[in-house]
Parts: sequence; structure tokens; C-alpha cells
Amino acid sequence: MNHWLLEFIVRVKNLRGVIYPPGQDPEAELAALKWVGSKFRYRDIGYSLHLAESRSPAVAKRLAGSPYVPVDFPSPEFARACERMLPPGLSAELWTAMALASLHACPLVLAGTEEALPREAVIFRVTVDRALDAASAKFHLRVCDYAAVDWFQEMTGQLLKAGANLERAEAMLQLLRERREFALRDGEKRFWRLAEGGTERAVVLTLDPLGLWGADQAEALFAAIREFGAPAAALLSLVPAFCVVPGFTVEG
Repeated sequence: MNHWLLEFIVRVKNLRGVIYPPGQDPEAELAALKWVGSKFRYRDIGYSLHLAESRSPAVAKRLAGSPYVPVDFPSPEFARACERMLPPGLSAELWTAMALASLHACPLVLAGTEEALPREAVIFRVTVDRALDAASAKFHLRVCDYAAVDWFQEMTGQLLKAGANLERAEAMLQLLRERREFALRDGEKRFWRLAEGGTERAVVLTLDPLGLWGADQAEALFAAIREFGAPAAALLSLVPAFCVVPGFTVEG
């Protein structure tokens, strides 16, 4: 067995999520990092290897401490697939964070609000009318973790089975509809405890990376999937996202 695979298995087992501070509000993002760090002391929270280099010194310093660990792709093939499939107009940092969350079958932990995410990728959202207490927040982040694992094999296998049909725009649109319908059915059942109402406080989101490509770009996306195979599909599962904003989505 390859050495990188052994390391990857251990990492996946210990990883609770991949954190993404958007770099828009350093003070708020630092507060979110401190909140997550205080609630998950015994499980790793990953972040993209080069993310800290482009964030404020305070955010970079917090990422250097427990429970945060830098994560990267387990082999160059995955990294090349990620680079090749960078969606048009999306920052490489956000795309890499989403791809790493998909690959590790864990949630994207957003240190901010849903506005930091592209609308095209959001296919399901759970809103609440008040901030979640610590117990509820930790529980639902675990639920997000379970969801990522449950979805991974079906969503990645679906892409590999779609084959050459993805070259056609109508096939791509059908695939997007199927994944959206799946996310809606699953999300309503899985997150029923949060069905309290509210419209502004999105706390759980389901992201579909395929939505970041237009139907007219299906051929280019399929070419990458055809070239890289499973490593490409592994970066394109549905990704649950959990928004951490102390005092807004979670109690401070």
C-alpha cells in the first residue's frame, strides 16, 4: 500500500471538517476560528495548505494552533485534477477548500455567512430564527459530517457512470436537477430538528460543485473527469457547509 494512502486514511478518520475563512472580515473570522477551536479540541479541523499565507496575521496565527491542521491532496494526481477543474470566476482558495472537503468526505466549515459562497453552488439551505447553542451546533456539525460520508460514494459514482453523456448540455442539466432533488429530500429528513423557520440565518448549506460550471461548459468538465477519472470525481461530491458566526448562527 502506498505511504500516502496510509496517511490519507488516518487523516480522513480524524478530520471533522475543512475550515474556510473568506478573508473579508478578519475580526469576525478570528472569532469564528476561536469558537470552533474551543468546541473541537480533540478532533482535527483542516485548512488548505496555502490558505494562511493570504489571511491576516491574527487569523494565520490561530490556524497554526490546535485543532487546526494543514491538509493537502494525497498525491499529485488529485492536485492536478483540482487545478484543471477550477471553475470560471471562482477563487482558487475557495475551490480548493471545497475540493478538499469533498475528497475527505467532511463538511466545509465556513467562518462567515453564506454570502461568501457562490449562489450557483448552493442547492439546499437550512435557516434558523435564533443562534444555535453550543450543544446543538456541535450536534449538527456531526450530522453534516455523517452526510458527507453518506453522499460521497453515490455522488462520485454517479459522475463516473454518467460517462460521455456529460458532454451534452442537456445531460449535464439533468444531472444537476437530480443532485438538487436528492439534496432536498435528504436535507429535509436529515436536518428536521432545525426546521424552526427564519430566513436570514442560514446555518447549514448543501453545495454542489457541478453548479459552478454552466451547461455550456459541460464538455470541458467532462474532459477533466475523463482524463483524471476517480481523482476528479472525488472532488465533486455534494459538500455540506456549516456557517459559524458567533452571536448570529451560533451562540458566542
